[in-house]
Amino acid sequence: MLKKISVGQFRVGMFVQRLEGSWFDHPFWKTRFLLTDPRDLGALRRSKIREVWIDTSQGLDVPPPAPAPAPPIEPAPEPLDDRPSVPPAPAEPTITAEQEIGKAAEVFKRSSGQVFRLVRTMRGDRRVDMETASTVADEIADSVQRHPGAMVSLARLKDQNQYFYLHSLAVAAQMAALARYLGMDPQACKVAGLAGLLHNAGMARLPSSLLNKVGKLDDDELAQVRSHPVEGHTILSAVPDLPIEVLDTALYHHERWDGGGYPFGLEGQAIPLFARMCAIADSYDALISNRTYRSGWEPAESVARMTSREGAFDPELLKAFVRCQGAYPTGSLVRLQSRRLGIVVDQHPDPMLPPRVKVFYSLASQMPIPPETIDLSASSNRDRILAREPVAQWTGLDLDTLWAGEALERLR
Repeated sequence: MLKKISVGQFRVGMFVQRLEGSWFDHPFWKTRFLLTDPRDLGALRRSKIREVWIDTSQGLDVPPPAPAPAPPIEPAPEPLDDRPSVPPAPAEPTITAEQEIGKAAEVFKRSSGQVFRLVRTMRGDRRVDMETASTVADEIADSVQRHPGAMVSLARLKDQNQYFYLHSLAVAAQMAALARYLGMDPQACKVAGLAGLLHNAGMARLPSSLLNKVGKLDDDELAQVRSHPVEGHTILSAVPDLPIEVLDTALYHHERWDGGGYPFGLEGQAIPLFARMCAIADSYDALISNRTYRSGWEPAESVARMTSREGAFDPELLKAFVRCQGAYPTGSLVRLQSRRLGIVVDQHPDPMLPPRVKVFYSLASQMPIPPETIDLSASSNRDRILAREPVAQWTGLDLDTLWAGEALERLR
């Protein structure tokens, strides 16, 4: 069957029947062929060709569109692809953060061991254990559906020596949470989680000496690292019936909204949606994570730095991500009007309303106080957040234990 599509919809594995343009508008010597090389896809997207005729009897078809979300209660902002960029009424969690955090800790610890085995398999024989990968992604997405904040917050507490392995778990949680916030159905959220889990599949083929290098990379090393999106796409292309969104995410997650990324220099909505989501989740986790050569930034500072990087991310998606995280993400240390310090333990379902905070220290007396969780959105509350408090000034406090509690012990 012949079908006319935009270049942005075109994928590796599709059969080109005709390119809508002259011979001078594209780099190919023929106009009927099966596209198998992602580098050729990059060349096509950089050309003047904007539409392509494909033959679905000889190659892949365009994936069916995701089901549209329920109509918003209030007028939605400008659309992002075929979904509203920032739904005005996000789905409320089915349980509280305190109820989910213990379950999330068990999922994260179990998944950590599975990811180690998954990466070892890819490093050894380039094979992807999809049964393990799907199980991990499903469990993460299920936790996010029950309460998005618990898994996302716990995932940042990984050991700095395990960053390479557990970074993918954290990105999977962020992807599933963002997909949920954007109004995608549970199955789409699981695909988003799987895409996040496997986005760095190509990194598994890089030498350990390169992955663990502390200093600046030389030109040859940088070229090796920048090969991982194409390498990951090649590895994942061998998996039968893998969702196209997972392949796209592996290949395009280092593209930038302004066209300054790699491997192809795509820009704007020519970059597939899940890849644009992953670019944000990937960068956020890299910023908040402790590494062997530096300490991670606190969540609120990381969000602020990302919003200042003009041109790096899809601006509407970044707005959605920030609202999904909250103005003060879970785990943020804050100073209250009551001259107390608190740590954010849960977000309000409505991103315009303030979070729940556990207060634990009096600035007036310069002494700890019995921890108390207060809902700053409650009508009876008279307190409010004044500002983020610099964590570096309070190195003697175990802030993670204050909000994660027993769940943190389960991760150790």
